[in-house]
Amino acid sequence: MKLFVFAVLVAVAAAQYVPGSDKDAETIKNDFEQAIDNSYRSDVETSNGIIMKSAGESLPGPEPETGTLRVSGSYQYQAPDGQVIQVNWVADEGGYRATSDAIPTGADGNVDAAAPAADPAPASVPDVVEPAAPVLLK
Repeated sequence: MKLFVFAVLVAVAAAQYVPGSDKDAETIKNDFEQAIDNSYRSDVETSNGIIMKSAGESLPGPEPETGTLRVSGSYQYQAPDGQVIQVNWVADEGGYRATSDAIPTGADGNVDAAAPAADPAPASVPDVVEPAAPVLLK
């Protein structure tokens, strides 16, 4: 019995470290640009193939501490089976919406059978984020 317990502990310890795993990943690109109009663009890439891009803008409200934030972007990574997963997303006054072939859908085609389908996210981050009408928060 002690030998079995020891073998299980060795197996668990061996599974903790995999050469070339995410544990050893390094950031190889980390670009961030902040514009004077409070918009930004971010581009990050790691040595294990994770890529994240986003762009956003802050829309001021009529009073301090009011306004809205509109952000969109994408990220991708390689799943353990080797498949490259890409997720496009938008976060704004309408909430967070993500689209991807990797996100399971219900029988009716919605991400969650109880929720309406999300608006499709852009295929890529736009070069210029166009300002929209401000939303008043109360």
